[in-house]
Amino acid sequence: MVKLKDQERFPGKSVVTVDYDTGCPTILNPQNPIVEKENPVQVAKLGASQDRIFQIIEAEGKVVMCSTPVTTALGGAVSIYDPATGKLDVYRNVSKDQSITSALYQDGKLYLGTHVWGGLSMTPTTTTAKIIVFDMETRKVVNEMTPVIEDYKSPILNTGDLVFGDDGLIWSATGGAIFAFDKDTLEIKKSKVINPSTPQSTGTQIFFGMPLDKIKNGLFIGKFATGIYVFDPDTLESKKISETAYRLTVAEDGNIYSTDYRNFIKIPVYYNGETVVNENEVKDKLGKSMALLLGKSTGLVNGEAKQIDPDNTTVVAKEMNGRTLVPLRFVAESLGAEMVLDKATNTATVKKDGKTIKAVLGKSEIIVNGVAKKIDTQVIEEKGRILLPLRAISEALGKTIFWDDRGIILITTVQCIVKTIKNF
Repeated sequence: MVKLKDQERFPGKSVVTVDYDTGCPTILNPQNPIVEKENPVQVAKLGASQDRIFQIIEAEGKVVMCSTPVTTALGGAVSIYDPATGKLDVYRNVSKDQSITSALYQDGKLYLGTHVWGGLSMTPTTTTAKIIVFDMETRKVVNEMTPVIEDYKSPILNTGDLVFGDDGLIWSATGGAIFAFDKDTLEIKKSKVINPSTPQSTGTQIFFGMPLDKIKNGLFIGKFATGIYVFDPDTLESKKISETAYRLTVAEDGNIYSTDYRNFIKIPVYYNGETVVNENEVKDKLGKSMALLLGKSTGLVNGEAKQIDPDNTTVVAKEMNGRTLVPLRFVAESLGAEMVLDKATNTATVKKDGKTIKAVLGKSEIIVNGVAKKIDTQVIEEKGRILLPLRAISEALGKTIFWDDRGIILITTVQCIVKTIKNF
C-alpha cells in the first residue's frame, strides 16, 4: 500500500493498493464509503504477461510495483504508475528471465532485488539472483551485482526486502543469510549466515522475497525459514524471537505483525537496552519488578495485581506539581523492604539490604544511610498514607524507573522498557 501525495487529484488520505493475482493498481480513499467501481477504483492493468505483485513503494510521487510473470512465462517487471497523469510504464526483463521481488528508492535510483523463478510451470534459466540499479530518469539499468556471501555454501536464488540501515548501507536477506552493500559501488560490506540450513525454496520456488524491516535502535527484524529473527547490524548478532511467520511488517506502534497464511498475528516487542526480547522473557522480568498506573488504585507486584491500600481504594499514585508521588509503604514493601512509621516524630524508616532511608513529613529531603539528599517536593500525608516522589524512593533502593506514555510506571532492577503490560 502506498499513500498518494497528489492531494489535488486525490483529496484525503488516498492510497494505492494492488491485486496480487491480476496486478491491477487500485485507488482507495479510506475516508469515503466503499462503493463498487467507485471506491476503490481500478486505474490500470500491468499487462506484459505480469500478474503477481510482490512489493509496491513510492518514488518521486509515482508508484513503483515489483512483479513476477504469469504461469507460462519467465521475466518479471518493474512498473511505474503516475497518479497525476494516469500513465503506467512497464519495464519487463530488467534482469533477464528473473522476477523483481523488492525495491528501494533514493536520489533518482531504484534498487531492485530479484529471484530466479518465474511462472509456476517454468524452469529457471538463471542460477543466481541479482541486485539491480534502475535510473528513474533514463528508465534504464545502470548497474547490477550478483551477491556472494562468505561462508554461504549455496547459490543465492532470492534477494529479499531492501532496507537502508543507520550505517548508510542497503541491507537485504536471502535464505538463511543477511548482507549489506554500498549503494554506489554495490560492494558487499557486511554479511552473516544466520541459519545455514534454511532452504531458499519451497517446492520449485519462493513466491515472496525474504521480509526484512528496521525496528527501534537500528536493529533489523527478518524472516529466515518460518522463524522471525532480530539482527544487530553492528555486532552481526542475531536472535530468534518467533517460530512461525511468512510475511511481516513493523507498525507505527513498534510491534511486529505477521501472518502464517491462516492467522493475522501480533508479536509484542519489548526492548532490553539494544536487544529485543520475547514475551516470555518479559513476563519473567516483570516477576522481579513492580508497576503502577497514575490514578489507579492497584499495582502489579511480582506479576500479580495488588491493591495499593486494601482499606482505601482511593489511594493512588498521583501527579503533583509535575512530580509523581507514590504511597511509600506500598512501594517499599513491594520491593522487599521493611517500613516503620514513628508517629511521634512523623518519620518513616525504610530498611533493605543494609540500607536505611528516613523520610520526615513536611521535609524536602530524605536521609539515606545518614546522608541527607534533597528531593523535588515535600514528603506529604494524604488519606492516612505517606507519599513522596517516586524517583527518590526508587533510586534510594537501587531501582530503575521506566515510563509509558499512557502513565504506566515500571520500577525494576532489570534494564527493560515494557511496551505492553497485560492484565493491568
